[in-house]
Amino acid sequence: MELRDYVQVLRRRWRTVLIVVVAALAASAVVTALQPTVYRASTDLLVALTSFGPDPAGPSSKAYTTTLPDIAAFYSEIAVTPPAVQAAIGAAALTTSPSVAVSAATAPGSATITITVTSSSAAAAQAVANAYPDTLPDTLIQLKQLSSRAPLAFKVLRAAALPATPVSPDPVVNTAIGLALGLVLGLLLAVLRERLDQRIRDSRGLEDRLEVTVLGVVPNQLQGAHLPAVSHPDSPRTEAYRKIRTSLLFSGLDGFPSTLAITSSLAGEGKSTLAMNLAVVCSQAGHQVAVVDADLRRPTLHEHFELHNDTGLSNVLAGELSLGEVARTHPTGVTVVTSGPSPRDPSALLEGQRLRAVIAELAASYDVVIVDTTPTLAVSDAGQVCVAVKGTVVVTRLGTTTFDSLRTTLSTLQRVQANVVGVVAVGDDDTDAGYHNHDTSQESLAGSHRRQVRSARPESRGRRRPGSA
Repeated sequence: MELRDYVQVLRRRWRTVLIVVVAALAASAVVTALQPTVYRASTDLLVALTSFGPDPAGPSSKAYTTTLPDIAAFYSEIAVTPPAVQAAIGAAALTTSPSVAVSAATAPGSATITITVTSSSAAAAQAVANAYPDTLPDTLIQLKQLSSRAPLAFKVLRAAALPATPVSPDPVVNTAIGLALGLVLGLLLAVLRERLDQRIRDSRGLEDRLEVTVLGVVPNQLQGAHLPAVSHPDSPRTEAYRKIRTSLLFSGLDGFPSTLAITSSLAGEGKSTLAMNLAVVCSQAGHQVAVVDADLRRPTLHEHFELHNDTGLSNVLAGELSLGEVARTHPTGVTVVTSGPSPRDPSALLEGQRLRAVIAELAASYDVVIVDTTPTLAVSDAGQVCVAVKGTVVVTRLGTTTFDSLRTTLSTLQRVQANVVGVVAVGDDDTDAGYHNHDTSQESLAGSHRRQVRSARPESRGRRRPGSA
C-alpha cells in the first residue's frame, strides 16, 4: 500500500480509529485512577573514611586502606539490605506504616551515594531518606563491615526535600501512552478491516485489482432524480454521464458502440438509471437514440420516462406486434421501447435469433441503441442480451458491490463471449477528484462537431425509424 492508500483508509475508517483512540484514553484514565500514589525523595551522601574491614579488635581482624569510590559502591549495596532499610524506617519514627522502598546508586569514580526512597506517603519518603546518614554507619558496624573505631563520616551533600507531587501515577504520561497506543492500534485495525472488506471503494481499485477500463464515475448526487440529464443538465452527475459518453466514443476502433447493453452484478446498482441518462446525453449530442428495456422481470424505464407499459419488447419478441407499434418518442428525443407485459418465461423469450433481429432492426434506424437488461448474477437473461449487442457496460456501486461479485460477473460475460467495453462506478470516488471540473464547453463543441459530421452522412439522413413510412 502506498501513502495515499493509507490516507484513503484513514478517511474511510476514521470512525474505527476514533473509537479505538477513545477506548485507549479511557483505559489510561482507569489505569491512572487505579495506580497507587507514589512519592519519591532522595538524599546525596559523601563517604569520607580511611579504613575498611572487620573490627580490628576481633581475632580475624585485618586493617587495610582502599579507594573511596569502591567503598561508596559497597556501602550502596548495604544500604538497600533489610537491616539498613528497617533501621532507617525505625529512626524516622513514622506514625503510620506506609509502603517504603529504597534504592541506592553511585556514579562511576564517585564517592557519593544517592539514597532514593519511594513511599505512598510524601512525609515518610522524606523522613526515611534523611535518616540514612545517622543509621547507615550503625548498620555497617552491626554487620561487621566497619570497625567501630575507624574514622567514618557521611557528609550530607543534599538533604531530602518533601515531595510536592507524586511521581506515579503520571496522568500526562499515561494519557500520551494511551493516545499513542490508540492511534497505532486504531490504524492497524482500520487497515485490517480494509483488507478484509471486499467491497469496491474507488475506481483505482477496480483498475488495479481487476484490470478493467473505468469509463467514468457517477457521483452520489441528486439521488431522487432519475433523469438528471433532463432536470439538472448542469449538475456534476449529468457531467459524469457526458464523460461516460465521451469514454465510449474512444472505447474501440469503431468509436461508440452502435448497440450497447447495460448490466450489473446485482440489483440496485444503477444500471437502469445509467441507460436512461446515457441515452438522453447521446440524444443531446445530436445522435438518434433508442433505449430498450430488456429487463422483462423488473422493468423500470417506463416509470421514469412516464410511459405506459401495456405493450413493448415482449410483444415484439412473441411476434404479436412490430417495433413500430411499440416504440414511442420521449420529449427528450429518445425513442423508448418499454419491456411490455412480463412473460411467463423471460429467458426462453430472449433466446434465439429473434432478439438479435430486433436489435439489428433498431440499429439500422438509429445511431445508438442502448439496451437495459437484468443483473448478470441474478438470472441468465443478461448473457443472452449481451451477446446480441456490440458492447456491454457493467455498472458497479462503490461501497456496496464486492470484488468477488464483479469478478464473477466479468467472468460470466466472458464465458458467453460478450464484449465488455468497460465498467461504470456509481458512488463517491476519492481517486476521481477534480473530474467534476470537466470542460463542458469542449464537450459542447465536440457534440456540435459530431452533429455536423452525422448530418453530412448520406446513410444517416436516409435512416428511417421502425414503423415510419
